[in-house]
Amino acid sequence: MRISLILLGSLVAGLVVGCTPAVEEQPGEQAQAEETRSDEELLQDQLRDFEKAWAAGDAALIASRFVDEGDLVDPAGERFHGKQAIEGRYTELFQGPMAGSSISLTSTGTRFIGTDVAVADGKYEITGLTSEDGEALPAVKGMYTSVLVKRDGNWMIHCSRPMIPAPGTT
Repeated sequence: MRISLILLGSLVAGLVVGCTPAVEEQPGEQAQAEETRSDEELLQDQLRDFEKAWAAGDAALIASRFVDEGDLVDPAGERFHGKQAIEGRYTELFQGPMAGSSISLTSTGTRFIGTDVAVADGKYEITGLTSEDGEALPAVKGMYTSVLVKRDGNWMIHCSRPMIPAPGTT
C-alpha cells in the first residue's frame, strides 16, 4: 500500500490550473490582465485534458505536455528526465497500480512569473484504485507544484513535483 501511495503522486505530473491571486489593477494594465485571463483559460483547458488522458491511461498524451527537457520528481524522490522517461513512468504506472483509476484536479493558485513562465499549485484526488487482491482502496489525496513555460503559444510543463503530504499536515 505504501509503495502504491508513493507511486500515485508521480502520475500527477501535468497539473496546472489558471487561478491567480486577486491584485488591484493599475492603470495601463488592462491589456496585460486580458492576456492573463487568456493564459488562465489555456491552463484550465490543460488541466481538464490531463484528467481525460489519465482516465484513458494515455501516458504518451501526458508526456506530450512536457517540454523535451522536462522532468518529474515523484513523492519518493525518483527523477524522470525527458519526455521518453516520463512517458515510460506513466506507462508503467497505468499498467500497474494506477490501472483504471481517475484523477480530479483542483487549483490552489497560479503565479505568472512573466509572460512565459508560471508556477501552478493545486490538489489532486485519485479514485478507483484497487489492491492486488481486487479490493477497493480509499482515495489518495495530494498536492502538486508545476513550473510551466509558454512555447509557441502553448503552456508546457517544465518540471512537476507532485507530493503526498505527511499525515497531520493538511
